[in-house]
Amino acid sequence: MRFSWGELSPQESTGRFMPNEKRTSFLFLLPAFVLFTAIFMYPTIYSLYVSFSQYNLMNLNFPRMFIGFDNYLEAFSDPLFWSSLRVTGKFIGIAVPIELVIGIGLALAFQREFRGIRIVRTIFLIPMMVTPVIVGLTWRFMLNPEVGIIDYILRRDISWLGNQQLAIYVCILVDIWQWTPFMFLIAFAGLRSLPIEPFEAAIVDGGSRAQIFWFITLPLLSRILLVAITLRFLDTIKIFDTIYVMTKGGPVRTTETLSIWLYRVGLRFFHIGYAAAISWIFLAIALGSAIVLLKMCRFKI
Repeated sequence: MRFSWGELSPQESTGRFMPNEKRTSFLFLLPAFVLFTAIFMYPTIYSLYVSFSQYNLMNLNFPRMFIGFDNYLEAFSDPLFWSSLRVTGKFIGIAVPIELVIGIGLALAFQREFRGIRIVRTIFLIPMMVTPVIVGLTWRFMLNPEVGIIDYILRRDISWLGNQQLAIYVCILVDIWQWTPFMFLIAFAGLRSLPIEPFEAAIVDGGSRAQIFWFITLPLLSRILLVAITLRFLDTIKIFDTIYVMTKGGPVRTTETLSIWLYRVGLRFFHIGYAAAISWIFLAIALGSAIVLLKMCRFKI
């Protein structure tokens, strides 16, 4: 007995056409998979392989040799590696908390509605939208001791970016200026999403503004703020462009972060194997710190 296509049962139809559907789905996903493998997976695996090799582009006649963990051991014994790591830690330890505190304060201040508040909020977000290279160039000209507007306003001749004690703090100040709006944006969105009932109950019970902030607002915002801290931490730990445009890691390596040191090793000295090992150590530090922060948020990883 013959059946037409319309007389096939759903099970028979599904069983008959599922292989073709799977094959079609695979063909649609194949270009994306090939592109992902070519752009991400292959370079990642290759860099891991290179990190265990002695590979220097300045001496191509010297054969590439497998040297095991020697590059990693060299990194841990290199004082320049530890110096750049300390500069990065100092940058993160100062910039991110200040951005968080100022961002929360501005979010609380701008939460109240008044005339022109939307324009003020929009203007406040402009620094975050400017590319880091333009930010670095702008501040470099503004801080120039000869033609900069900062020294002109202060009526003093200060080499802000040439001073070993001031340079790192000036770079931190620029980062705070640019990325505090990011913290403000997340904190402001978090405040707008909080339920109003706990605040009404606290006001009825006679709670002060400080008590409401410490015992209600902050606990309710804690997970949102930890997400903001994690995002800013991952962004700050790899900071390169703004500092490099402003100081190139100087003076005397006082602003040389881990990213700038990695750039020097790999793209200035061409020690590719050593640079690959540093990059994997860098990745391990970033991933480990991010996992700890996300665990604090009680997210499942």
